[in-house]
Amino acid sequence: MVADWILAGSTTVLAGATVTLAWFTLKLYKATLLLAQIDKERDRKEVRSRIRERIEEKRRLAEVVLGWAPRTWLAIDDKGTVSFTEAWAGPEFPAILRTLALLVRPEDEIAKHHLEMFLEIFDKIDRGMKIEGVPAQSFVGNLVSVQDALQKDLPRWRAQVIELGYEEEKEYQKSPP
Repeated sequence: MVADWILAGSTTVLAGATVTLAWFTLKLYKATLLLAQIDKERDRKEVRSRIRERIEEKRRLAEVVLGWAPRTWLAIDDKGTVSFTEAWAGPEFPAILRTLALLVRPEDEIAKHHLEMFLEIFDKIDRGMKIEGVPAQSFVGNLVSVQDALQKDLPRWRAQVIELGYEEEKEYQKSPP
């Protein structure tokens, strides 16, 4: 009879431990779900922030490119040969266009082939080749086309930066301290 009581008591303790373990497992499951939700939200915010930073950089570079005056970069000598003058955009010019080429998306007005043509010219300049005549004139014409396309893209990029910043601000205001 004592053995029955011990067995019944042990079974009760075991059942209680099982219920307690199930309760803790449920709590752990809910905490894990909450952590997964927090991680997912953090990742979403980080992606949006990187997108905003990329668009801000693209906008900044576009504004630099729009400030260039390509017609002042050309000179015509006595023989009618067109060549670059010392007044062109300077050493940062290739880096800016290379970076801008990386940032251009399919929905942007600016055409990749214009930028690729610029990069070809820079490769030639890097190799010490002289750019003159039709390639120099084409280069300037292409830059004007790029500037026109950037002028069309710039308002959309500014609006995207503002909208993404506004979304970040709204989420920050909603989040508990």
